[in-house]
Amino acid sequence: MAQIKISGEYTFGRQEMVAGFNFTTDGKFQFFHSYGAIDRSATGSFSVEGNVIKLKSDKVAGKDFNVVSQSKEGTGYIIIVKDENSFLLSNLFCIYFVNSVHQGVYFIFQIHSLPRLLL
Repeated sequence: MAQIKISGEYTFGRQEMVAGFNFTTDGKFQFFHSYGAIDRSATGSFSVEGNVIKLKSDKVAGKDFNVVSQSKEGTGYIIIVKDENSFLLSNLFCIYFVNSVHQGVYFIFQIHSLPRLLL
């Protein structure tokens, strides 16, 4: 099967939201996302495996937010994060994997104005 070629610019726009990817022929990508008062961007490398595009960010994992505490509760975990931008925190979610198997998507909720993530 021939390798899928994806190089080029891909954009999306709606009221108060824009996003885009730029994929280069040398396996690099650039990404941006703007939604209301929230702007995010990333760069990195990518590979194509079948019909899946795998992204590897240049960002250091875990440096987006300050982790205040982590604990195990029952069969799950609680992670408390902190950031100056409360709007950004109110729209935070986590995609959870165990041994490379997707387990689900978990949303943040607020307790005593610190976001808590139950996994």
